[in-house]
Amino acid sequence: MCGRYVLIASENEVKTTFRISVLEEPLVPNYNAFPTSRMPVITNVQPDVLHLFRWGLIPHWAKDLTIGAKMINARAETLFEKPAFKFPALHQRCLVPANGYFEWYHFNGVKSPFFISCASHQLFAFAGLWSKWNSSTPPQTIYSFTIITVPPVNSIAHLHNRMPLILSPDLYDSWLSATAKPDDIVPMLTTPDMDMEFYPVSNLVNHAANNSPEVIAPL
Repeated sequence: MCGRYVLIASENEVKTTFRISVLEEPLVPNYNAFPTSRMPVITNVQPDVLHLFRWGLIPHWAKDLTIGAKMINARAETLFEKPAFKFPALHQRCLVPANGYFEWYHFNGVKSPFFISCASHQLFAFAGLWSKWNSSTPPQTIYSFTIITVPPVNSIAHLHNRMPLILSPDLYDSWLSATAKPDDIVPMLTTPDMDMEFYPVSNLVNHAANNSPEVIAPL
Protein backbone atom coordinates (compact mmCIF):
# COMPACT_ATOMS: atom_id res chain seq x y z
CA MET A 1 0.00 0.00 0.00
CA CYS A 2 1.16 3.52 -0.71
CA GLY A 3 -1.31 6.17 0.37
CA ARG A 4 0.94 9.17 0.97
CA TYR A 5 4.34 10.11 -0.43
CA VAL A 6 6.87 12.91 -0.67
CA LEU A 7 8.54 14.74 -3.54
CA ILE A 8 10.79 17.58 -2.42
CA ALA A 9 13.62 17.40 -4.97
CA SER A 10 14.61 20.53 -6.85
CA GLU A 11 13.69 21.07 -10.49
CA ASN A 12 17.34 20.66 -11.49
CA GLU A 13 17.64 17.37 -9.64
CA VAL A 14 14.49 16.00 -11.28
CA LYS A 15 15.61 17.18 -14.71
CA THR A 16 19.03 15.62 -14.31
CA THR A 17 17.88 12.33 -12.78
CA PHE A 18 15.19 11.65 -15.37
CA ARG A 19 16.65 13.55 -18.36
CA ILE A 20 13.71 15.94 -18.46
CA SER A 21 13.78 18.86 -20.89
CA VAL A 22 10.24 20.22 -20.43
CA LEU A 23 8.25 20.87 -17.23
CA GLU A 24 4.49 21.14 -17.73
CA GLU A 25 4.33 23.41 -14.66
CA PRO A 26 6.87 24.67 -12.11
CA LEU A 27 7.79 21.97 -9.61
CA VAL A 28 6.54 22.63 -6.09
CA PRO A 29 7.83 20.60 -3.08
CA ASN A 30 5.16 18.31 -1.65
CA TYR A 31 5.71 16.81 1.81
CA ASN A 32 2.35 15.07 1.92
CA ALA A 33 1.04 14.00 -1.48
CA PHE A 34 -2.37 12.37 -1.10
CA PRO A 35 -4.83 10.66 -3.47
CA THR A 36 -6.40 13.05 -6.02
CA SER A 37 -3.33 15.33 -5.76
CA ARG A 38 -1.82 16.42 -9.07
CA MET A 39 1.71 15.05 -9.00
CA PRO A 40 4.61 14.82 -11.47
CA VAL A 41 4.95 11.78 -13.72
CA ILE A 42 7.06 10.84 -16.74
CA THR A 43 5.20 8.82 -19.35
CA ASN A 44 6.30 6.38 -22.00
CA VAL A 45 4.72 8.64 -24.63
CA GLN A 46 6.74 11.75 -23.73
CA PRO A 47 9.73 10.55 -21.66
CA ASP A 48 11.42 13.98 -21.74
CA VAL A 49 8.41 15.85 -20.30
CA LEU A 50 7.37 16.14 -16.66
CA HIS A 51 3.57 16.13 -16.56
CA LEU A 52 1.22 16.68 -13.63
CA PHE A 53 -1.39 13.90 -13.43
CA ARG A 54 -4.08 13.17 -10.85
CA TRP A 55 -3.16 10.41 -8.38
CA GLY A 56 -5.77 7.65 -8.56
CA LEU A 57 -6.17 5.98 -11.95
CA ILE A 58 -9.45 6.62 -13.76
CA PRO A 59 -9.92 3.92 -16.44
CA HIS A 60 -10.94 5.25 -19.84
CA TRP A 61 -14.20 3.33 -19.55
CA ALA A 62 -15.19 4.71 -16.12
CA LYS A 63 -18.58 6.41 -15.82
CA ASP A 64 -17.23 9.06 -13.44
CA LEU A 65 -13.94 10.05 -11.83
CA THR A 66 -14.79 8.87 -8.31
CA ILE A 67 -13.43 5.40 -9.10
CA GLY A 68 -9.96 6.92 -9.02
CA ALA A 69 -10.00 7.04 -5.22
CA LYS A 70 -9.98 3.22 -5.24
CA MET A 71 -7.22 2.98 -7.84
CA ILE A 72 -4.26 4.69 -6.14
CA ASN A 73 -2.30 1.40 -6.11
CA ALA A 74 -2.08 -1.58 -8.44
CA ARG A 75 -0.77 -4.96 -7.30
CA ALA A 76 2.09 -6.11 -9.52
CA GLU A 77 0.95 -9.73 -9.37
CA THR A 78 -2.41 -9.04 -11.02
CA LEU A 79 -1.71 -6.18 -13.45
CA PHE A 80 -2.50 -8.25 -16.51
CA GLU A 81 -5.68 -9.68 -14.96
CA LYS A 82 -7.47 -6.50 -13.87
CA PRO A 83 -9.52 -4.67 -16.54
CA ALA A 84 -8.46 -1.28 -15.17
CA PHE A 85 -4.75 -2.05 -15.36
CA LYS A 86 -4.20 -4.50 -18.24
CA PHE A 87 -4.18 -1.95 -21.07
CA PRO A 88 -2.10 0.63 -19.16
CA ALA A 89 0.39 -2.08 -18.18
CA LEU A 90 0.93 -2.81 -21.85
CA HIS A 91 0.75 0.69 -23.30
CA GLN A 92 0.65 3.42 -20.61
CA ARG A 93 3.48 3.09 -18.11
CA CYS A 94 5.08 5.94 -16.20
CA LEU A 95 7.71 6.88 -13.64
CA VAL A 96 6.55 8.64 -10.47
CA PRO A 97 9.40 10.66 -8.93
CA ALA A 98 9.60 10.56 -5.13
CA ASN A 99 11.91 11.10 -2.17
CA GLY A 100 10.03 8.79 0.17
CA TYR A 101 6.63 7.59 1.31
CA PHE A 102 4.63 6.92 4.48
CA GLU A 103 3.34 3.73 6.00
CA TRP A 104 1.33 3.15 9.16
CA TYR A 105 2.42 0.49 11.63
CA HIS A 106 -0.47 -1.14 13.51
CA PHE A 107 0.18 -2.21 17.12
CA ASN A 108 -2.39 -2.78 19.87
CA GLY A 109 -5.03 -0.93 17.92
CA VAL A 110 -2.84 2.13 17.37
CA LYS A 111 -1.63 3.28 13.95
CA SER A 112 1.72 5.05 13.96
CA PRO A 113 3.08 6.72 10.80
CA PHE A 114 6.60 6.10 9.55
CA PHE A 115 8.53 7.86 6.81
CA ILE A 116 10.36 5.44 4.49
CA SER A 117 13.08 6.28 2.00
CA CYS A 118 16.03 4.74 0.21
CA ALA A 119 19.05 4.41 2.46
CA SER A 120 21.02 6.32 -0.17
CA HIS A 121 18.70 9.31 0.35
CA GLN A 122 18.60 9.73 -3.42
CA LEU A 123 15.63 10.76 -5.55
CA PHE A 124 13.98 7.65 -7.02
CA ALA A 125 10.95 6.62 -9.06
CA PHE A 126 7.94 4.43 -8.36
CA ALA A 127 6.74 2.31 -11.26
CA GLY A 128 3.32 3.59 -12.30
CA LEU A 129 0.56 3.33 -14.88
CA TRP A 130 -1.37 6.22 -16.38
CA SER A 131 -4.70 6.74 -18.13
CA LYS A 132 -6.62 9.36 -20.09
CA TRP A 133 -10.29 9.82 -19.18
CA ASN A 134 -12.81 11.92 -21.11
CA SER A 135 -16.16 13.16 -19.85
CA SER A 136 -18.85 14.89 -21.88
CA THR A 137 -20.90 16.16 -18.92
CA PRO A 138 -19.20 18.45 -18.20
CA PRO A 139 -16.63 18.31 -21.01
CA GLN A 140 -13.25 17.51 -19.47
CA THR A 141 -10.16 15.39 -19.93
CA ILE A 142 -8.27 14.06 -16.91
CA TYR A 143 -4.93 12.30 -16.96
CA SER A 144 -4.38 10.09 -13.92
CA PHE A 145 -1.96 7.51 -12.56
CA THR A 146 -1.56 4.67 -10.09
CA ILE A 147 1.48 3.37 -8.21
CA ILE A 148 2.37 -0.31 -8.52
CA THR A 149 3.00 -2.24 -5.29
CA VAL A 150 5.00 -5.39 -4.51
CA PRO A 151 5.92 -7.41 -1.39
CA PRO A 152 8.28 -5.38 0.83
CA VAL A 153 12.01 -5.68 1.31
CA ASN A 154 12.96 -7.41 4.56
CA SER A 155 13.98 -4.25 6.40
CA ILE A 156 10.45 -2.82 6.32
CA ALA A 157 8.36 -6.00 6.17
CA HIS A 158 7.32 -5.56 9.81
CA LEU A 159 5.68 -2.21 8.96
CA HIS A 160 3.43 -3.41 6.14
CA ASN A 161 3.04 -6.36 3.79
CA ARG A 162 3.25 -4.18 0.64
CA MET A 163 5.50 -1.41 -0.65
CA PRO A 164 5.56 0.70 -3.80
CA LEU A 165 7.66 -0.73 -6.60
CA ILE A 166 10.83 1.39 -6.69
CA LEU A 167 12.67 0.96 -9.98
CA SER A 168 16.45 1.04 -10.17
CA PRO A 169 17.70 3.76 -12.55
CA ASP A 170 18.98 1.18 -15.04
CA LEU A 171 15.34 0.09 -15.61
CA TYR A 172 13.90 3.54 -16.35
CA ASP A 173 14.36 3.29 -20.10
CA SER A 174 13.04 -0.27 -20.22
CA TRP A 175 9.96 0.67 -18.19
CA LEU A 176 9.20 3.55 -20.55
CA SER A 177 9.95 1.60 -23.71
CA ALA A 178 7.25 1.94 -26.38
CA THR A 179 7.96 -1.57 -27.65
CA ALA A 180 7.99 -3.49 -24.34
CA LYS A 181 6.01 -6.73 -24.28
CA PRO A 182 4.63 -8.61 -21.25
CA ASP A 183 7.74 -10.79 -21.19
CA ASP A 184 9.82 -7.63 -20.89
CA ILE A 185 7.62 -6.05 -18.22
CA VAL A 186 7.00 -8.97 -15.84
CA PRO A 187 10.65 -9.35 -14.74
CA MET A 188 10.59 -5.72 -13.57
CA LEU A 189 7.54 -6.30 -11.34
CA THR A 190 9.49 -7.65 -8.38
CA THR A 191 10.57 -6.46 -4.94
CA PRO A 192 13.51 -4.09 -5.42
CA ASP A 193 16.98 -5.10 -4.33
CA MET A 194 17.84 -2.04 -2.25
CA ASP A 195 18.33 -0.86 1.29
CA MET A 196 15.50 1.15 2.84
CA GLU A 197 15.47 3.21 6.01
CA PHE A 198 12.57 4.39 8.13
CA TYR A 199 11.73 6.43 11.20
CA PRO A 200 8.54 7.42 13.07
CA VAL A 201 6.89 10.76 12.35
CA SER A 202 4.06 12.68 13.96
CA ASN A 203 0.39 12.43 13.09
CA LEU A 204 0.67 15.61 11.00
CA VAL A 205 0.77 13.38 7.93
CA ASN A 206 -2.76 12.17 8.72
CA HIS A 207 -4.21 15.50 7.62
CA ALA A 208 -3.89 16.41 3.95
CA ALA A 209 -3.77 20.12 4.72
CA ASN A 210 -0.39 19.67 6.42
CA ASN A 211 2.34 20.15 3.84
CA SER A 212 5.59 21.34 5.39
CA PRO A 213 8.99 19.96 6.47
CA GLU A 214 7.51 19.17 9.89
CA VAL A 215 5.52 16.34 8.29
CA ILE A 216 8.69 14.31 7.70
CA ALA A 217 10.54 15.42 10.86
CA PRO A 218 11.60 12.43 13.01
CA LEU A 219 9.86 12.04 16.35
